[in-house]
Amino acid sequence: MGPKGLWLAAQVPIHRGVIPTYNSYLWTDTVDSWSFEGCEGEPTYVDVYTDAAEAEVFVNGRSVGRQAVCDYFAKFPCTYEAGEVVAVGYDEQGHEVYRNSLRSAAPETCLHVRADRSSLAANGEDFCFIDIAVADTEGIVKTWPERQVNIEVSGAGTLAGFGSANHINAEKFNNTHHLTYQGRLQAVIRSGVTGGELRVTLSCDGLDPVTMVIPVEEEKHE
Repeated sequence: MGPKGLWLAAQVPIHRGVIPTYNSYLWTDTVDSWSFEGCEGEPTYVDVYTDAAEAEVFVNGRSVGRQAVCDYFAKFPCTYEAGEVVAVGYDEQGHEVYRNSLRSAAPETCLHVRADRSSLAANGEDFCFIDIAVADTEGIVKTWPERQVNIEVSGAGTLAGFGSANHINAEKFNNTHHLTYQGRLQAVIRSGVTGGELRVTLSCDGLDPVTMVIPVEEEKHE
């Protein structure tokens, strides 16, 4: 039995005039986002993955098509406009069984920074992973355009790595600046061998910088 439910994704509409290349794995670069600033009016696709019999896609309340689902998949050509895209799944009798949506980010833009650790051990071998996203104030990630983010690490630790998940990328992971990929980056911070505060500052042109302070604690001996 296959998966149940409905999931949708959209293609970043930046491929007009680009000749596609193919290999043995054929798929589109769709992402679970409807936030492509500067791409208004450009052609794109919405992919729907569902076990429903039929699917329909709406862009800002207007239907862009309804079609039968084949092998849990349906593709809908449309034009990007900021707002909301909604996908609805129907059973064989035409009754709605699933609904899912993606919403564009609001105009306000800021850096969202989240660490997986609240403190580190002062042993020179403890690590903290920091997720960075360019998003609106509600946390909706701005998938496009990509932005360069700078990082500065000071105090009781060092930068172990900084980069993105972009598989076509010539930037080095020990750089103190990196281009986002689908609006996201990750930094890895390593503790020092003495206790104190580790300060991590992220900055991006046009946005307020964000500073995170992580305590690095020396082991207590009884």
